[in-house]
Amino acid sequence: MRKSLCLLLVISLFTSGCATIVTGKYQDISVSSDPPGATVKSGEGSTITTPGSFQLLRNKDYTLAASYPEKAPIQQKLKHELQGWFWMNILLGGIPGMVIDLATGSACELKPKQVHFDFTKQS
Repeated sequence: MRKSLCLLLVISLFTSGCATIVTGKYQDISVSSDPPGATVKSGEGSTITTPGSFQLLRNKDYTLAASYPEKAPIQQKLKHELQGWFWMNILLGGIPGMVIDLATGSACELKPKQVHFDFTKQS
């Protein structure tokens, strides 16, 4: 009985938090623009020049704001939603895995995964 309990505990530890193990709490979002060279700011203050990418927490929404000389700024929203790996906890680890994924922020993913700003359509 004691060996079975220990084995069950070890199995639950290794199968808990599928999304935390597989994807982690950060997500890379690639950003491009036409023409390249736009300045893009994330909602938390990070700035890149396109093409580039942001490494953002998965469990919150963002607004990316792009600017290009002599063009009107463009914004793109990123929304977070529960990802498939989170639901694998039901099959593998149950409630402990779900709690771990929610606590680390790994339960979600940002959409869209790639963002493109098109400044050529502006007059």
